[in-house]
Parts: sequence; structure tokens; C-alpha cells
Amino acid sequence: MEDKTVVYKENTLCVLENNSLTVLNGLGTRDGKSMMQSPVCYFKEEDIRPATREDFDTFKVQFYPPGYILTKKS
Repeated sequence: MEDKTVVYKENTLCVLENNSLTVLNGLGTRDGKSMMQSPVCYFKEEDIRPATREDFDTFKVQFYPPGYILTKKS
């Protein structure tokens, strides 16, 4: 399964990988999850949707386009 960024219950930005959700950031004002509550292993498919570019702004997470590779400086 390809890793992808999703929004969980409209209050948490996550990465879907290996049938679990790794929390990137949540909205505390909407009962979003924090990174300390990661991973989320039990969820319903209807509780997630693909994340949009605007979601990264909403959840205050740096956006990296698909295929972007982080490399170390030498």
C-alpha cells in the first residue's frame, strides 16, 4: 500500500501506512489527536479522506509535494 496523507474525523492530519494512521497534527479545538496518541490503529474507512494542500495550512504542517525526497546536507 502506498503511503498517503489523510484527514481523520476532520480534526487530525495523518499519514496512512500499513493500515494505521501516524498523526502529524490535530486541532485541539475540535478534539483532534496529538502526536503522542499515534499511531491510530482502529478506524473506519468513512472517517478518513485524502488530504488537500489547504489541509496542510489548516493543521500547520509543512507541505511536501509527492515524490519530494528529504536529503541530508553533506
